[in-house]
Amino acid sequence: MTLPQSQLYMESDYYNLPEDVREYWIVNPMAQSVYVYYLDEEQFETTAYTFQDQIKTMIYEDLYIDFKQLEL
Repeated sequence: MTLPQSQLYMESDYYNLPEDVREYWIVNPMAQSVYVYYLDEEQFETTAYTFQDQIKTMIYEDLYIDFKQLEL
């Protein structure tokens, strides 16, 4: 996956997160994209979504965010 330069800049801010952060999302309303970062053992795994997707959180068993229903 190739990320825009601004996206790479935003990501670099998140590499210094506190140790107890297991999941974080970067939502870009202009590009209608969502990047979900989930801590898998010692490394963050990244999954890209669009505003047409329903996204399940990795840390809460029954929590889904349906971006089609949000007015962003």
